[in-house]
Amino acid sequence: MLKRINKNKVRNVAIWMGILFGIGGLLFLSVQRKRMAAVDTVVIHIQAAESGRLIQEKEVKALMVKSLGFSPDRKKIRSVNSQKLERDLKNDARIQHVDVYFDAKDRLHIALVPKEVIVRITDNRGSSYFLDAKGKKVPVVQGSAVRVPLANGFIDAYREGFDKKEGKSVLKDIFNMIQYIRNDEFLHALVEQIYVDETGEIILIPKVGKEKIVFGGADQMDEKFDNLKIFYRDGMTKLGWNRYPVLNVKFVNQVVLVDGKPEASLNTSETAMKVPSDNELTTTQKTDN
Repeated sequence: MLKRINKNKVRNVAIWMGILFGIGGLLFLSVQRKRMAAVDTVVIHIQAAESGRLIQEKEVKALMVKSLGFSPDRKKIRSVNSQKLERDLKNDARIQHVDVYFDAKDRLHIALVPKEVIVRITDNRGSSYFLDAKGKKVPVVQGSAVRVPLANGFIDAYREGFDKKEGKSVLKDIFNMIQYIRNDEFLHALVEQIYVDETGEIILIPKVGKEKIVFGGADQMDEKFDNLKIFYRDGMTKLGWNRYPVLNVKFVNQVVLVDGKPEASLNTSETAMKVPSDNELTTTQKTDN
């Protein structure tokens, strides 16, 4: 009886060993066939973003050729170092994440997620770049089809970690303002450009309309933007669109309207529109001395 049990065990072990060796052999042959097969085609997936395409498919192909040293179309799969290609693509400052892999049909897939840029900066030295949602610098490459607000003028140069450092920084103010604007549906649709003049005053340029908005400093941002939204909602319908080329929201609880050319002094022909808490608007005329 004992011998019979031992024979059964031996037979079962032999069967399973044969199965395992068979599977291993098939896997080995499959891997070898895969390595000897030619790349059928290259498929590039770029995740879409609200702001547009930060990196184009032709740029990804150029980076691929630079990394491999050749175009992989119709080349042997074994000649394609997919791990190196993935590492090299990740080194591009515009790319957040990337996966490189082959499918069962011998197609080389490159699936990447670009960084989410939120503003384009042109600083006081003439340097131009994007900032992503984490405050990281992203280069501007010709051919990028990205629609984000522009911030320019007297903006200090980029420093790594600027948004975390203490102290005054115009760039940090702009970054915080853009974050605020992006989180507000109305403001996100309104603001096209942020300009900082030589005195540090912030001026907003809307996407629609001829007016410019004098914001002042970045302090009391919530209150200023609330006043601006109330004015656009209630004041514009009463006073008329494009009547006042300058809106000044830097004063507490009021929007100052300047009647004249945009470059005219704020001390000429002003109407102060007070914004009370109940959202009812009253206007008072101011006479210049």
